[in-house]
Amino acid sequence: INPSLRTILLDKKSIQKEATPTFLRAYFSQRSSQTIDGALESTKKLYYAIHLLKYCLSDLDSARYRELSGCQFIPLSNSTLGVFYTLPDVKDIHVSKLMNMGYTKLSVMHALRLKGGGFESAMEYLFTNE
Repeated sequence: INPSLRTILLDKKSIQKEATPTFLRAYFSQRSSQTIDGALESTKKLYYAIHLLKYCLSDLDSARYRELSGCQFIPLSNSTLGVFYTLPDVKDIHVSKLMNMGYTKLSVMHALRLKGGGFESAMEYLFTNE
């Protein structure tokens, strides 16, 4: 573990001993309060989040990115932290049908993911929001 990250985590009493990236991903993805010490100034929160993200990515391959779902480690331009979310899978046949109706792939994917992959609800969303 990076010595500075270890010191930060021990000082904040987030851990008693060194923790693996897998443990930290599980811990932060399951927290009911998805913030990294709300009393900290923004720059420190972003600094800690970047270090946690780097460490949590250190043993992760792309097939396991879903383990980051729920972790609030994404530094945003407004000095807050964004959360990783797992997008629902969409069926290729639904994408094809909606694209054949004249919608772009981007609009179709957005509608399907927003509506949990449901064809009818995605179609209704596209009709009312395009």
